[in-house]
Amino acid sequence: LIEEIWRTLFGGYDLFAAPVAADAAQQWGEGEPVPAGTDGIPVALSSAEDIPGPAFPTATTGAFRWLLRLLRQYWVNSALAVGLMLLFALTGGQRALWAIFATANQLLAGMVLALAALWLARRGRSFWFALLPAVAMMVTTAASLILLLRTYLASPRTYLPLLVADIVIMVITVYLLLGGLRAVAAGLRRRVAGSGHA
Repeated sequence: LIEEIWRTLFGGYDLFAAPVAADAAQQWGEGEPVPAGTDGIPVALSSAEDIPGPAFPTATTGAFRWLLRLLRQYWVNSALAVGLMLLFALTGGQRALWAIFATANQLLAGMVLALAALWLARRGRSFWFALLPAVAMMVTTAASLILLLRTYLASPRTYLPLLVADIVIMVITVYLLLGGLRAVAAGLRRRVAGSGHA
């Protein structure tokens, strides 16, 4: 994720403008095994699928070029991730972060169950066994987000990062729920239109 953030932020500069696949090919020589994700799905996209960098990337020099080159190293990004977790552990920040992390994690599980229910419904299969726990999880996690929001709003300066994270998660949740409801409504309209022509 950290590497993706750097690529998004610095994609207009020459060191980050090259496609991901070209980087993978350069880092992993021909004939060498390329790192892969689950079930052998490559982490890097093929050159045909990758979004190319800008046509005229900004050239970098000096310390900024050195910094960008450093941010492209996997061990630097791994060290950043481990360092942030160590910082949370040593400062007690994990206690403050845990409530919102646990809520977001359960919310994600509820959304996955809702997607499974939608997939099953589209195929004409029984879907209630996935939909009911999805609704229960979404309701409880939404309630948790609202309770956390009240806590964070009581002292916004103290909880500013958590307040922002809570609001972002709530906005994303509402967006995804509306998108899911729109998909369900479109499916119902198609089903009704299809049965009217039969």
